[in-house]
Amino acid sequence: LLENAIKHGTLISEEENYLKIQITLITPFELQIVIVNPFEPNKRNNHGARMGLKLVKDRLILINQRYENEFEGRIDSKIDTESGIYTTILVFSKRYKEWFLPKT
Repeated sequence: LLENAIKHGTLISEEENYLKIQITLITPFELQIVIVNPFEPNKRNNHGARMGLKLVKDRLILINQRYENEFEGRIDSKIDTESGIYTTILVFSKRYKEWFLPKT
């Protein structure tokens, strides 16, 4: 996903050039990763086969099948063509165990 954000966002952007990554522990059981980058819909490089996102979705399906009772991953992406922003959100949930042990 970072490679996609660079290839389809920061490398071709003629405007403000940035890449934002935010990792948040939403609950003790949910970890969220947000990747935000510029998006220029009229650039030729932004009309690819969407393989990067498809590969991540396929890998999440395999992870979800493998760790069916204890782990789940999901992905969502949003394009705001008006502001030229592409956002990808990954959420990883653990069912029975916290991501990090509480400090004692």
